[in-house]
Amino acid sequence: MDQTTVRAMRDRLSDVDLSAIETEFNVKLSFGNATFNPTEGNVKFSFTALPIVNGKTKTKEEIDFNRYCFRYGLTKNHLHKQWTNWDGCLMEIIGCKPRSTKFPILVKNLSDGNIYKYPVSTIKQAMIMAGHIVKNEDVRY
Repeated sequence: MDQTTVRAMRDRLSDVDLSAIETEFNVKLSFGNATFNPTEGNVKFSFTALPIVNGKTKTKEEIDFNRYCFRYGLTKNHLHKQWTNWDGCLMEIIGCKPRSTKFPILVKNLSDGNIYKYPVSTIKQAMIMAGHIVKNEDVRY
């Protein structure tokens, strides 16, 4: 076994359509790092259970936002709030990553589908400008 062979096999495995299994068991499947030695190779295969709330699947980032939004001076109601940014693109808060100290809020650009990380101060200003937050009333600074 060598590095290129193990990488090629991992890439082939990750190209396999596993959506039927993900749907059947309500999990998210992913392949991780690969290790090898001259006689064998190992690929990390992991799955994450997706919780269902009111018939809809919630991501880890959504659950984290609901759990930690108060740390950032936001409320649970701010999840999935939309606004138009300075460039005219429609943006939506989709969750947070609490271990990220500088850019914890995840925002999806609904125009192109890209996901961006934002600092809390930028999100608060965007929410104030969009009218989702009344300054000095609905948010802590």
